[in-house]
Amino acid sequence: MLALPGIPEEKMANATRQEEVDRVTAEEVMRWMDRGEAVVFVDTRNPQAWSQSNEKLPGAIRIPVGEVERHLNEIPKSVPGERWIVTYCT
Repeated sequence: MLALPGIPEEKMANATRQEEVDRVTAEEVMRWMDRGEAVVFVDTRNPQAWSQSNEKLPGAIRIPVGEVERHLNEIPKSVPGERWIVTYCT
């Protein structure tokens, strides 16, 4: 899983650089949620992988990885300590 911690809007289009994107574990995400911090999940699996999977997070935003840049306006901003954006794929 990846989290986009408070990336300024002007950098969002280039948010694939390692210094701007952090890997997180499921345990870290659970700690955020246990502290009451909001977590927005973005499912970046391709349509075929998504349709073949029995595992789907209710409420996750579905945006295939190749289309993320075109849909940045659909992803709320991350606010460390308040709201985290977590992307995941297979």
